[in-house]
Amino acid sequence: MASVAHEARVHRRRRPLSRRLGAAGPFTYAFLILVALVSLFPLYWSLVVASHDNSAVAAYPPVLTPGTELWHNLTRLFDSGEVNVNFWTALLNSAVVASVVTGWPFRPH
Repeated sequence: MASVAHEARVHRRRRPLSRRLGAAGPFTYAFLILVALVSLFPLYWSLVVASHDNSAVAAYPPVLTPGTELWHNLTRLFDSGEVNVNFWTALLNSAVVASVVTGWPFRPH
């Protein structure tokens, strides 16, 4: 019985959130920044590849900066009919699948 009362007191004496967040050291923040950069690199690489023509994409060493062809490539993708896929339909299908799998907006809060 005494241990139950002791447990209740321990749970009541939690530190405020601001003090718990301050307990993380500099290595924790450095690690989190590194993880964020590694996570953002595929998005950046997609932008770089989408903004170049095919010869620059296949170049060695690879080009790491965005190019000037982004709007031209997007126009070709969505409007020109050069691509054999109806990209608007594919984009809508991806949004539907992602919504169904995640349960949005049907998941109760």
